[in-house]
Amino acid sequence: MLISIVLYVRNRGFQPDEDLSNATLPTNPAPPRAEEERRPVELPAPIAVTRLNLIVCVVVVALACAAIAVRPLTVDDAVDYRTTGADAQRSASQWAAGAPHYAKTFTHPLAGFRSWDRDSDREEGGAPLSGFDSIAAEYLIQKGFPIHDLVEVMKTKIEAATWMVRSFTPLQKDEMLVEVDPRVARVIGYHRYQEQKKPGPRLEQAAALAIALRAFQRFGVDANAFELKEALAFQQPNRGDWLFHFQERRPIAADAYRRISVRVAGDQMTQFTTTVKIPDAFYREANAQTLLNVVFTILRIVGFLGILSLIVAGFVVAARRNRFQWKRPLRWTLVLALIPILASLVHLRLDQFGYNTSMGWDTFLTNLTVDRLRTIGLQIGLIFLALAGIEATFPHALDLTRREARARVGRAALIAALIALGAAVIRRVGVQIIMLHFPSVAWTSGIDVPIEVAIPLPFILGIGDAIIRSIEVAAAAALFVTALRGANRPWLPSAAAAVAYFCTSLDSSATLRQTPLMLLSAASAALLLWLLTTYVMRNNLLAYPLAVALALLLSDAATLLQNHRADLQTAGIVEIAAVIALVIWIAAPRSSPIEHA
Repeated sequence: MLISIVLYVRNRGFQPDEDLSNATLPTNPAPPRAEEERRPVELPAPIAVTRLNLIVCVVVVALACAAIAVRPLTVDDAVDYRTTGADAQRSASQWAAGAPHYAKTFTHPLAGFRSWDRDSDREEGGAPLSGFDSIAAEYLIQKGFPIHDLVEVMKTKIEAATWMVRSFTPLQKDEMLVEVDPRVARVIGYHRYQEQKKPGPRLEQAAALAIALRAFQRFGVDANAFELKEALAFQQPNRGDWLFHFQERRPIAADAYRRISVRVAGDQMTQFTTTVKIPDAFYREANAQTLLNVVFTILRIVGFLGILSLIVAGFVVAARRNRFQWKRPLRWTLVLALIPILASLVHLRLDQFGYNTSMGWDTFLTNLTVDRLRTIGLQIGLIFLALAGIEATFPHALDLTRREARARVGRAALIAALIALGAAVIRRVGVQIIMLHFPSVAWTSGIDVPIEVAIPLPFILGIGDAIIRSIEVAAAAALFVTALRGANRPWLPSAAAAVAYFCTSLDSSATLRQTPLMLLSAASAALLLWLLTTYVMRNNLLAYPLAVALALLLSDAATLLQNHRADLQTAGIVEIAAVIALVIWIAAPRSSPIEHA
């Protein structure tokens, strides 16, 4: 400190320092940048197609085609959308020519074949169920009613797979629902919701009944074939309402009847709905929960959790074993992101059918858009994780799309995929034939109305969905195997997958009579999965996504071709063409003699 004072006095102040800059600091030369080694493409080992594999494939595919030709009818055969949603709107507007003007009109496919729910709070006296009544269909099948007659009933009497046209004005409790049969473009149902305080006369039962009977003629139904089973009166603040339940005199089968419910509000018919009626005791039996149902529910949960936990564990193991590669999965994801975006835009229009009139229209659209954006983000995230999982578990798997890789394993993958599809078809038709011969233990999951009937160019979404689902299933299988690969037991992944699939295939709603056949169905599916993964597809990584893609494309094409509508049949043909193109793309490349050497 003293030295500093002396220097300050001698120099008559502080001496300024030199300019400080990075140039005055000593620096070391930058280390040479190591060039990133480009990982050579690792091609899979060639897999030859043996004569035995080819013979088995031909036999299985031939048996599958024969099974399809002789398969029994199912309730899904009632689906036949011969008209479009625009045609349904025109039919509804012509039928309700004198109805009030509504600001919005939307059309949506409906499963139909409903029963009446007395406990519904939508309106006094109840309302029809919103979905397909599979319990009533099971009742008819178990009572020996032929399945082809049931399909005919669903086409002509208690229609299934219909159009529902909804017209409303936002924030007004006044809307109109018109049900249209897509097979003949005929109005078969009507329901108008309106304010309970709306004024109207208070009619006696006889006068209201006359209005209800006149409605039969308007819908082309013979009122003489029905008898009045129940008449319910509801007193509103400014009018009187009546609800009449008519039942067809002749039963469909056993104690199953066709019913028509007519609601008269004041002096206007506001509802005409056709439903199915079966004994309440059968509903109680079908919905009864036993200890066996609880066990099946627990096993299903255990199966799903086991599959999910092993997939997550496989991702962790693969990420720790190999450096996380994200660049190529990200590039693929950016390309495939167009598929969920297009799907969400299509569904955004269809989702507007479910608008709640108590909510502002702009608020509803905002919430709907946010939900769709969330769905898009989730789907894109799943695509990226699936691709990243595949890249982490089998680094060369994404190179299987190269011509050189397809030349090595493409034909073997195609043979394995065809054997898998044929075997799955044979098993499914076999279960249907057993249910046909033993109807007392049969069941049905209802009608799956394809959303493709309501969208333009449905083959685009069908092909896109097949691409995405094949990638996701391939990733799930790869991660599942990776989680169990360290056990040094080659048989463990296939066995664990079969056990988990058996648990998830259990139907927790099966009754005691249906349980044996349900267990047989689940066990046969699990056994088939084990046989295919152990002896057919094995280590051919290309076979798994190929089988999923072919199955989805062919199933979607068959569903579209079932509808006698030009645009849907054209879409089905396009998807079949996509299947043919995929088969050629996979099987066309040939291995060169150098590769074999």
